[in-house]
This record gives sequence, structure tokens and C-alpha cells, in this order.
Amino acid sequence: MNEADEAPLFLCLHVKRLTALRLSRWGATDINMSQGILKSLLCVLLFTVSNVVIIQAQEFLKNGLSYEVTSASDLTVKVINGGHDYKGIITIPETVAYKGKDYSVTYIDDCAFCGCKGLTSVIIGNNVTSIGLGAFSESGISSVNLGSGVRSIGESAFYKCEKLTHVDFPPNVSTIQDDAFANSGLTALVIPSTLTEIHAQAFARCKNIASIEIHCPKITNWISSNVYKQSIKSVVIGQEVTEIGRYAFSGCSGLSNINLPNSIVTIGEYNQEIKGETNVEIIPVIA
Repeated sequence: MNEADEAPLFLCLHVKRLTALRLSRWGATDINMSQGILKSLLCVLLFTVSNVVIIQAQEFLKNGLSYEVTSASDLTVKVINGGHDYKGIITIPETVAYKGKDYSVTYIDDCAFCGCKGLTSVIIGNNVTSIGLGAFSESGISSVNLGSGVRSIGESAFYKCEKLTHVDFPPNVSTIQDDAFANSGLTALVIPSTLTEIHAQAFARCKNIASIEIHCPKITNWISSNVYKQSIKSVVIGQEVTEIGRYAFSGCSGLSNINLPNSIVTIGEYNQEIKGETNVEIIPVIA
């Protein structure tokens, strides 16, 4: 079997993994949705296979990692799965040499490391700006070092990483998409001031989160959207926060204390837990 024959088989495997990830998250309860996903992925597969010679010419293996050139003019590449079952500690470099040139590694592809149960730790280089759909989902990682260049963490990127208990968000990260850390083992969160877009289900079904420290300007309903929100015991809100949106802390019945700074201008409806209407201890913080 030559490379042109192997490529479609790998692409079929890649589509199968992404489909399984989607359906496992949604429970495959909506048949129409499931069929729509399959049709969309099939279109992507057929288009990609039709251009398989081009893709194969731009893929390469270096130090155990597979890459694909994303821009020959800008000298950028992304990390791809390449059919590997990655294990142990993985370091994603800032640059990688290919055909006598240094390429910047800027993206971790969809499902690049998904299902790699033997993967224990990941160090991501500072040139990576985005982490794709399900990139590390259902893998065995217990630690991840996000590079300073990461701005966006994609949908289901760390979904069901049950051994992952802690993550430090870099100073440039601005977006965390739905289910990015859903069903993970996270026990605490520190949200930096640059994180301006946290999708509602970003930390869904994280049953071990006990404390949260928040520095982003507005707090939306991503906390109350966690079905295990009762596990949250304490919240520290930084002076950078000026607005607490509707339902932000609704139903957080396990909350025992919250630090509330005088920078808060607006508190939305259905936040009894921080309005002195429950037994939560409100600790005023004056800058």
C-alpha cells in the first residue's frame, strides 16, 4: 500500500474519532443532529481525499510528532495526529525544521492527541496560538503547560481528561469554547483578566472544582452551567471585575464565602448567593 492509499484510511479514522467525540458528548439522542454531523464530516472527508496528493506532500514526521504545513509562505505548521498513539511526555516545539527551513508551530489540530491514554504530560511551545476541537480529549494527561502564545482553547479540547487536576492559563488566552474542560478532573480555577469569552459549557460536569479566582471583567453563567456547581466552596473576585451577569452564581448552594470587591458596578438577576439573601459569607474587598 502506497502513501496515497494510506491517506484516505487515516482520514476515515480521523473522521470516526471526531464523530465519536461529538456523539459521546451529546449522547447521540438527537438523530437529526447526529446525521447532520456525519454528513458534514463526510463532505470534509471527500473533499480532503480528493486533494490527498497535495496533503501528503505537506505532511512530515519530526522527533516523533507529525506535522502539516499550513502556510508555505508564512512558514507555519500544525501538529496533527498522523495515526499515532502518543505516550509519555510530549513537547510541542516553537519551531520545527523542514526542507532546510524553520517553520513556526502555531496550531494543534483537531483530535491530534485524542484518546491517547498513555499520554501523561504536554508542554506546548509559545508559538502555538490555538488548540483545536478535541485535541487532547479523553487522553491520559495529568499535566499541561500552555505556552504564552495560546489565545484560544477549542471545543472539547480537554474533554474528559479525568487525570488533569490543574491548569495555568497563559496571559494572552482570551477564549475558552464549549466543553473545553468538561468532565475533567480540575479542582480549582484561576481566570486571568484577558479571558473575555468563556462559553457557558466550558467547565461543564467538572465535579471536583472547589475554588475559583476570577479576574476577567465580566462573570457570565459559565459557573452556574456546571451541573456540579454545588462542589464550589469559595470564590475570590478580583478588582478587575466590574459586572456579574444573570445567573452567574445561581444554584451554587455549596458556596460558603465569596470575596466581593468594590469594583463591582452591576450584579444581574438570580444571584441570591452573592446578594446577602443566603448563608454565604460576603467578604467586602476595598482596593
